[in-house]
Amino acid sequence: MARYTKKEQLKEVAVFMVLVLIEYSNSESLKAAVNANPSLKASQSFLADFVRLTSQDLHPILLIATAIWIALTITAIARHRIIPRWMLDAMGLWAVGRMTLDFILINGLIFHPGLVQPSVLLSQILIYLPFFAITWGWIFYRLDRVQSGKVASIITMSHVAPTRTPQTYDYYHATFNAIINKGGAKITGMNRTGLIATLTFDTMLLCLYALMITRLFQLIKPPI
Repeated sequence: MARYTKKEQLKEVAVFMVLVLIEYSNSESLKAAVNANPSLKASQSFLADFVRLTSQDLHPILLIATAIWIALTITAIARHRIIPRWMLDAMGLWAVGRMTLDFILINGLIFHPGLVQPSVLLSQILIYLPFFAITWGWIFYRLDRVQSGKVASIITMSHVAPTRTPQTYDYYHATFNAIINKGGAKITGMNRTGLIATLTFDTMLLCLYALMITRLFQLIKPPI
């Protein structure tokens, strides 16, 4: 198992705090859309229930949980202690779980256009993209570091020379570049775990591109 320096842990804490802020913004945006849409509030469909659950019921609970996590983390930092690995991994699992739930939600809404306005879902996708990129950056970083103390053992990144050890920044740089510039940094799996991870990342990314194109078309097409 790889050993993590305090500097690396502080970087992870900063990453998770950014994710919390993004998810707070995303949930508040969706909550406002629910309150402003009587049909969504009154709908008894499974998807409408799921939207209300994530934006209204789970939102305050997760806020309290993340506030407790932040308080414990800041306390450990203030006392100059190494943050337990399980605390960081627990927050990473929260990010992965939230990314998955939001992905399912966004894909579900595309098949129920009457529940939210196209502009609302488009804004949800735009807010979701940085959350998606940062979370996948953490996933690749964590999977690389868990391999018997070695780095760059399950994936390679085209912008990192073979003779250079990848830094924390490289993983996030690669995932953001994959979204912004398809001809930029490329992530390639080196073993079964890496291949599954990169395939999942690429598949989810293609779905998001398709959703954005669909919503943009709905916004610009003339009414019939």
